This record gives sequence, structure tokens and C-alpha cells, in this order.
Amino acid sequence: MNLEMNRFTKAIAGLSALVIGACASNEKVKSSDEIKAFQNRPVIESANKNDDIRVKTYEEAKRVLTNEETQRVKDDYAEVREKVDDIAATLNTVFRSRYIATPGFVVVDNPVIQSDLTISSGRIPGITANIWGNYNPESDRFTEVDFTIAYTAPITDNLTGNISASYFDFDFGELDDLVHNIVDITAGIDTVGLPLDVSFRASQIFSKNRGHGQMYRASARKSFDITRPLGLEGVVDAVTLGGGISAAYNDHYATQGNGFSHASGEIGINIDVGNGWTLYGSYLRQIPLDTKAFPKDTFPDTDLWSVGFTKQF
Repeated sequence: MNLEMNRFTKAIAGLSALVIGACASNEKVKSSDEIKAFQNRPVIESANKNDDIRVKTYEEAKRVLTNEETQRVKDDYAEVREKVDDIAATLNTVFRSRYIATPGFVVVDNPVIQSDLTISSGRIPGITANIWGNYNPESDRFTEVDFTIAYTAPITDNLTGNISASYFDFDFGELDDLVHNIVDITAGIDTVGLPLDVSFRASQIFSKNRGHGQMYRASARKSFDITRPLGLEGVVDAVTLGGGISAAYNDHYATQGNGFSHASGEIGINIDVGNGWTLYGSYLRQIPLDTKAFPKDTFPDTDLWSVGFTKQF
């Protein structure tokens, strides 16, 4: 399996290099935020200052605007369509003090490096493909590589829904006989444009030796733009300070327990330095809840430090 993982790791690196190289050499490629902005672009206003006509489509423009304005709207929409059709890629790398899995248990209790690459396209809006890896410097191997396909769509003006399918590929060396690969199906909802960002996730696991367990997670977050108070306007694009809390109910999801497994609180800072680069750092504190169902040696009272960067292409 180590040989397969090495081959796979090289394939990941090759894919990342190809995508990054292609994106870097193509000025048309836009970030996921820019694509979202194009997709949610407000209706175009008439260039004629003598009226207040607003048009939503090129066909409507032909009926109400002059020929010159109609061509302007046509060219504008053609440019938007071309940019929306482009591929967007996001590369993220973070250094963590340890690896705490989503269910709350500690997987690797020493510093790790985690990287992932996300790809999307305006031709298939809402669909993203992601590959994620956890590298353990102590054992000098990628102990886990995950593949995820996700779909996100608006439900209302302030609510979005999402569903994802993931395959978790593990490599723990001598523990391979005890740890088998996992398939995860997760569905969730998120608030959008409200004072508080609230999310809920429901996950179903399929595993050879871990059974078919479920996990339910809820979280709430709040962020503040502190660029102006820090006097950094014009120096960086934005500085955001945020924090949140979360809790999980685990029903035999990769564990033998059933109940509220853990809760956590987190605070972090994001620095958008421009040109698609974002630097960030965070501190998380996790506490166990039901210690009878989930032993403290598996779900410990622990903390997690993270420092990383994100690059959008």
C-alpha cells in the first residue's frame, strides 16, 4: 500500500503543478469568489443617462436600448460568460500542531502538514472537486488522502444547501490491518448574508470495520473586518477576525460510542494580501462531552494551533 500511496502522492503533486501552471499562465482564470460575483451579477443599467431603464438580458436590451447600447450590453455579457466558463482553482496548505479528525478524535498527536486542492468551473456551477492530504513528518508519509465531490445550491436568499461524497484513503503502516478506508456522504445547510453564520451537517459513514455510523454537527461563527481599525487600508485588501463554536453528536461514526462526543471553540485571523493570496492563523480548544461513551484518551481535552495560506487562481 505504501507503494500505491507514493505513486498517488506523485500523481497529486503532478496534478497540482499542471493546474497551477495552467492557471498562472492564463489571465482569464478567475477565483471562485469572482466567479460567484459574476453569477450573482446585478442587472445591467442603460448607459443612456436620460432614462432609468434596467435590462436583464440581451434580448430585452434589443427592445429598449439604442443600437450602440445594445452592442455594449452584448459585449459585456459575452465577456462575463467567457469568465464564468473559466476554471478556478484554490490551493490551501496549513501547518497544525496535531491532526484532530472531524469526529473529534486525535489521529496524529504531533505536528502535521495538511494540503488540499479544490477545482471548480463556471460551466458546471455549484460543483467542486477536492483532493486533501495529511502529511506526518514524524513517519515521513501521507497518512491520509481524501477525495471529495461536492454540490452547493441556494435554497433561499439566506440559505444554501450542499451535499458531498468523500473517499478517505488511509496509510498507517503497521496499523493498516486495523484501519480500513471509508466512504462518507454528507449533507448540510448554511446561512448566507445574516449577522451570524450558522451551519448544520449530517454525515453517514460506510466502512468495512467501522460499520455504518452517523454524525451530526452544528456550528455558529461571526467575523469582523478590522482592516480600518488596524490602519492597514491600502496595505492589504482585508483583515478579518473571527470566532465560532461547534458541537457534534456521534452515533458510531468511526467510533464505538453513541452520544454528544465533543464541543469546541475557535478564534482566528485572516489576512487577504491581494492577488489571490490569503494568510491565516487560528487557535482551537476542544473539550470532551460524554466521556463514558467516548474515552478521554481518544477524545481528549486538547487544543490545536494552525498557521496556513490559501492561493486562488
